[in-house]
Amino acid sequence: MARDFVGCERGQLLLMPPSLVEWLPEDHLVWEGYRLGGTGRAPYDPAMLVALLLYAYARGNRSSRQIERACWEDVAYKVICSMRVPDHSTIAEFRRRHEAAIAELFDQVLGLCREAGLVSVGVIMVDGTKIKANASMDQNRS
Repeated sequence: MARDFVGCERGQLLLMPPSLVEWLPEDHLVWEGYRLGGTGRAPYDPAMLVALLLYAYARGNRSSRQIERACWEDVAYKVICSMRVPDHSTIAEFRRRHEAAIAELFDQVLGLCREAGLVSVGVIMVDGTKIKANASMDQNRS
């Protein structure tokens, strides 16, 4: 009775298993920009910092110093951060480093809100043109 044997191909190029590190380019998202074994404090969880930024933006808080202050004072911010307080420079550096990914995530969140009927997405234009008029306090009051 014939058996199927596992083939032995001695002329193959890869005798050793390939390195998974070589499968992805150096700028791929999986390679985070944090040093391993470096000095200094351990970085905060990126998911927590994204949640913190999204909540702060939803509340109209865009200043990293105000976000840090809110982490000290506001209960909702304390819940998001698990009672930790990221420094304002940490928040600003995280925002700068991951600006494109956060912008893409924000677009996805807006798309989900639009599908759910929570918001109407449109373009808002703000014009800062100053026009001289006689509607000042001196002109319209006697």
